[in-house]
Amino acid sequence: MPKPKKQQEGHGVYSLAYDDGHKVYFARVWYRGREYVESCGESLKKAKDKAGALRTEIALARERNEEWIPPNQRVAAERGIEVQTVEQFAKSFLKAFRGKDATRDFYTYRLKFVTKHLGRRPLTSLTEADCEKFYASRRREAKSITTANHDMKVLRILLGHAVRKKIIRTNPAAGITREADHERPERFLYAEEYQALLEKAKTFEVCQEPDDTMWLHDLVVGAVHSGLRQGNLLALSFSRHVDMSRRIITFMGSETKGGKKVVIPVNDVLYAVLKRRKEATVQHKDGLVFLRRGHAITPSVVKRPWGRLLKAAGVTGFRFHDLRHTCASWAVMAGVPLYDVQKILGHSTVRVTEKYAHLAPDRLRESTRALATFAPPRRNEDRDIDRDIVGGGSANLVEPRGIEPLTS
Repeated sequence: MPKPKKQQEGHGVYSLAYDDGHKVYFARVWYRGREYVESCGESLKKAKDKAGALRTEIALARERNEEWIPPNQRVAAERGIEVQTVEQFAKSFLKAFRGKDATRDFYTYRLKFVTKHLGRRPLTSLTEADCEKFYASRRREAKSITTANHDMKVLRILLGHAVRKKIIRTNPAAGITREADHERPERFLYAEEYQALLEKAKTFEVCQEPDDTMWLHDLVVGAVHSGLRQGNLLALSFSRHVDMSRRIITFMGSETKGGKKVVIPVNDVLYAVLKRRKEATVQHKDGLVFLRRGHAITPSVVKRPWGRLLKAAGVTGFRFHDLRHTCASWAVMAGVPLYDVQKILGHSTVRVTEKYAHLAPDRLRESTRALATFAPPRRNEDRDIDRDIVGGGSANLVEPRGIEPLTS
């Protein structure tokens, strides 16, 4: 996304002009050698009026020998709250967070980049222009637009928390438009790739476990045939999630990303893997299914063996998370309805699952094939059908039966 062009509009106003033709205007004043900027949307008049009002406020404060307080700092000043830096507030935000551990870890990691750029700034002094600059910097630094969007999202959440705490009046990051994230095509395994992964996963060169050469193999099979995210797969427990007699895996809403209960039927392939792991000589105190050297497996433990496996199998452009995409893709190609795939994967809505719909051309072909053999009614026949439907004709399209009484 090209960087917007900054243009001076006069009267303490500047604008950012975007390639699509729209402009965002900012009112700007200087006080004690520091610039204060306030976004005014796409209205030049509003920006000029705001800049004039701010200059008047500063002039009146000087006449009265008073300190001028920028708009964003007034809430904290009125309530007697000590102004914190962005870094200080981020720490208190994480300390007070009561959500899922995975979400806390995500916030913790992404806030590192926020505090790197804005950490020393007083929270109440942040403007929309500051947030725009931060987003532009992250777009240049990050490997993908997705990463920059994640950072901008977390900054917006952080400042939204400050608004709810009544430290600032408005969220300066709320109005910033994030660049469209063109999704990477969903990658799934072809038959030969899957077989190559399973064969190479059992070799010592890849798994590097002489006493348990199947640990990586079983992890791959478990991911493909359950569709679980890596975090849930590594946390899978015989005591909490797996019911071998009923052949189901259950994760409660508090354990899933979407916050919904997920129940996964165990097929024969997955059952064989679970049975092998359950019969292993080494058992974990928490009943974890997948272990390495008797210990729980973390994503960092998987990273290097997974890289060796992809290289040995000759599979490129494939992430561990794509094993989940493989599960969904194969299910759709096998004719499983999207609604059922949604429930298995734990998607919040079927719209998320619809990205796999293009993989079911055979089912769509069956639907369109019906049109080829369908004989549309002629115009006169169409009138007869309409008359019969409203009860004006002698023919009955639906035989009256059931609990409704027949009428003469």
